[in-house]
Amino acid sequence: MKTSLFLLSALLVLTNCTSAKPDLQPSPHDLVFDQLASSWDEGMPLGNGIMGALVWEKDGRLRIALDR
Repeated sequence: MKTSLFLLSALLVLTNCTSAKPDLQPSPHDLVFDQLASSWDEGMPLGNGIMGALVWEKDGRLRIALDR
């Protein structure tokens, strides 16, 4: 019983791993940024409502500000 359950689980995992990859082409409604912002006030905000990050580039270096 345990062996058949293990084989069934392994088969399900393998079939999910070999599935076709999703199409990663942007849709007309996606936000696409060709370059990073050059100042902090134009930086791209990322977060989940509790933690947040602001991403921008200054002097050829990636800058990230983390906030709560």
